[in-house]
Amino acid sequence: MDKTEHQACTAAELQAPQWTCPSTGVVDLADDPISTGDRDVAYHIVRHDPAAVLRRCTADRALLARRMLPLLSRQG
Repeated sequence: MDKTEHQACTAAELQAPQWTCPSTGVVDLADDPISTGDRDVAYHIVRHDPAAVLRRCTADRALLARRMLPLLSRQG
């Protein structure tokens, strides 16, 4: 989840209107390619809307915290 969140944050900072096929860390935006410097981040941008991924990470962390609370209270 940390890696996914990191990639989504990096992608969200680019704020591009339309993502297309990446290659070697470059996301092609018609006449305006963006170099991410990281192939994984480029693929993530194309596969996912960064804002949606960040919302999903937040929800997942909340679910994990809710599941862990009973376990932590039993240990104390």
